[in-house]
Amino acid sequence: MYITNEERYERYFWTLNKWIFLKTHEIDLFKHPQLRNVGSLALYGMGEIGKRIYEELESSGRKINFLVDKNGDALFADIPIYTGMEALPQVDVIIVSMICEFQEIEEHLKRVYLGPILSFEKVVNDLWEEYWIRDDNYYRTSV
Repeated sequence: MYITNEERYERYFWTLNKWIFLKTHEIDLFKHPQLRNVGSLALYGMGEIGKRIYEELESSGRKINFLVDKNGDALFADIPIYTGMEALPQVDVIIVSMICEFQEIEEHLKRVYLGPILSFEKVVNDLWEEYWIRDDNYYRTSV
C-alpha cells in the first residue's frame, strides 16, 4: 500500500503524540490486553522509534528475548538479533515498531514465525482509546 509522505508523517505524529500522552500519565504498553500477561517478547525494527520502544520495554523490567531488523547484521546488542530471513524462536508476541509498514512486515513474519504479531501503532491507539475522555476540548485520563 502506497502512502504519501504527508500521510506517513501524520501517522507518526499522532502515534507518537498519543504515546507521549500515555507515558505522561504513567500508562505503559503492558496495560494493553494483548501484552498484560506476556512473559517473552521480541521487537521488530530498530530505527529511532524501535530504539525508544526498546528503552521503554527494558526500563519496565520486561525481558526482550531477541530483536529483528532487516539490517540486523549491522546492529549490536546484548541479546540475539535476527534479520527476519531465518526461522525465528517462539515468543509470546513480536511487537513491530514500524508504523506505516506493519502489513507488509506482518505478511513476511508469518512465513518465519508462528506466534502473535502486534503493531506498536495499534497498541498505542488501543490504549489511547481506553484511557482518554474528551471533555470540552480538554483531555483527561480515567486512570
